[in-house]
Order: sequence, then C-alpha cells, then structure tokens
Amino acid sequence: MCTKGTEEYNKRIAIFNSRQLEIEKHNSDTSNTYQKGLNQFSTMTDAEFDAWVKKGVPSARTTKQRALHDSQPVFTASTYHPHLFKDGRRLTNAQTLDWRTVPGVVTPVKNQGQCGSCWTFGATGGLEGAFALTTGGGYSAYNSTNGAIAPSRSANSIVYTDPTSGFTGFSEQYLSSCSTYLDGGCNGGYAENAWVFAAQHDGVPSEVNYPYLSGKGNDYPCKASGMSKSKFD
Repeated sequence: MCTKGTEEYNKRIAIFNSRQLEIEKHNSDTSNTYQKGLNQFSTMTDAEFDAWVKKGVPSARTTKQRALHDSQPVFTASTYHPHLFKDGRRLTNAQTLDWRTVPGVVTPVKNQGQCGSCWTFGATGGLEGAFALTTGGGYSAYNSTNGAIAPSRSANSIVYTDPTSGFTGFSEQYLSSCSTYLDGGCNGGYAENAWVFAAQHDGVPSEVNYPYLSGKGNDYPCKASGMSKSKFD
C-alpha cells in the first residue's frame, strides 16, 4: 500500500496511466487479433514484474544430468491407443485449425503465481489437448452445446474438474518438482523437456492427485511415487 500524494503513489499512477494508454492503443488497432486489459500488475514496471514472477532460464545442466535425461526409456501413447496411431503419428492432420473451436481441447486460463513455472503450464496445456484428442475426453467448458462453465483458477488453488465429463487437468507441480534433469522449477525450464520427461516417466498425474503449491515462488521436492498417471506419445 502507498499513501495518496506521496512520491511512490504518483509513480504508480504514472505507470498505470501509461499502461492504460498502451492498452487503448493496442485495442483500437483492428489488425491485432487479441485484446489487452488491466490487471494486478498494471502498476508495475517490466523489471518489477520480471523480478516478482522470478522469470528466468534454468542454469546449464551437467553432462551427467543430461545423460541421465537422455537415457531414460520412453513410454508412448501409441502403446495404449494403437488404433489412433500409425508409425508414431496420428492418422490425419489438418493444415490449419483453431483449437479453441474443438470442444474439450483448450482448457481454462491458468495462473502460475510468483513462480517462473510457465514452462510447466505450457507443457500441461499441450498434454491436456493431447489427452482430449487421443481419448475422446477433455475439458468441455468451451463447448457451447452443453453449457459447461469453466471454474476460475488462481495461484495455489488451480485444481479443477469439468462438471460434464469429469476430466481433471494435469499437474504443473509434478513437472516443476520432478522434471529437474534439465529444468529449474520456479527458475525456469522448457516445455519440450517436460514432454520428454513425461514420456520417460510413464505420464503425468492429475492436478487433483498432485495440486499446485508453488504460486508464492517456492520450489518443492518431488513426491510422485506410486501416483496414477496418464500416458502420452
């Protein structure tokens, strides 16, 4: 909190006004394909936001860590859904497709909180879409024919269940805490590494079984032993 009339207050008002002008300019440009809006970060500078969310790239891993990552066996979805795959690929692929129009494939917006774990959210988003495509399940909140409404998801409280299909999202915390050969938890990582890790370790548990805890910027040790997981190619 800052008191009205103080130097800090005036600084935040100036930043806020600058953000608002930037947003109005962006939203008035009809060539843009998305809209911007104000949020809880609108009085922060870019540098302050980067520091708050601990955004970063993980440090270089040792040769031993990389070798361990690369040597793990890979469990593929084609083993469990052979009718959907041919030579490791789906039978058909569209040239272009807006995945938001496909019921169950795009899950609700998530919140990583004060943790540089965006890579885990990117990874689970892709895996949740893959789950919907390979099993016929998925999150149906964006299917207008069934009237489902997506629950809100906030940092440290992001477990959700689709009220129509029972599908639960996949665990970002599992990837943040356990995919550590080449990734760095709240200090950053890569979705590609997380996908390889998921394939090497027989899948990913659900958010219900392994909920998100790192919203305040803290890393936690891996505790996934014996958990049920969904498998992916």
